[in-house]
Amino acid sequence: MPTVYAMIPARGGSRGIPRKNLVDFAGKPLIVHTINAALASQYIDRLMVSTEDDEIADVVRQAGAEVPFRRPAELATDTATGSAVSRHWLEWLKTEGHDPWAVMHLQATSPLRTADDIDRAVELLRRADDECVASVCPVTEHPAYMYRLNGDRAVPFLDEEALPSHRQRAEPVYRLNGAIFVTRFAAALAAGQFHLMPFAALVMPAERSIDVDTPLDLALAETIHAEMSTGTAQERT
Repeated sequence: MPTVYAMIPARGGSRGIPRKNLVDFAGKPLIVHTINAALASQYIDRLMVSTEDDEIADVVRQAGAEVPFRRPAELATDTATGSAVSRHWLEWLKTEGHDPWAVMHLQATSPLRTADDIDRAVELLRRADDECVASVCPVTEHPAYMYRLNGDRAVPFLDEEALPSHRQRAEPVYRLNGAIFVTRFAAALAAGQFHLMPFAALVMPAERSIDVDTPLDLALAETIHAEMSTGTAQERT
């Protein structure tokens, strides 16, 4: 089987929720849910965490992930970009002589993503013509029914010619949910990032696509997690 390495970025600071990556979520630190899903995947060969934080490093090691290097302080600030963090890991792999078939980015703030989601992403990449697979979810508020403001006047976001005559006729629209990026290593290394265009889309339901960034996100994700645990959550694809 092709070799797949995965990386979870996890800095110590956070704006919306203090120490977000370690906040309690259903009885475990938030990041541990992503670690558990990755370790349960049948395709991930190595799981690494990019962090500058000692406490996070200790927690993720106890959960079974590796911390083979420490992220530079300049890549752990509020202004550091995700692409810069990704590039640092990709270049570290090259310097250390690693040459996996594919590399995967898993954000710790997607705790409802499952091992099956991860496996489906790898399987899609194996049969896709594209160099990258990214997870998406349906957009519940269709842009055909959104507006921009011209002064005080609301103007349709889309041209009138593009507006469907009925909601039921509106073409389904999807957005990146940030949960999974998996890319062939050579292509990711050349680009210095995971997200390449064009990409093959792995569709995930909205219920598993919550990105925990605020206390409201956290509360909603915990509610859905509880429903999923009891089998009462209703998936909408």
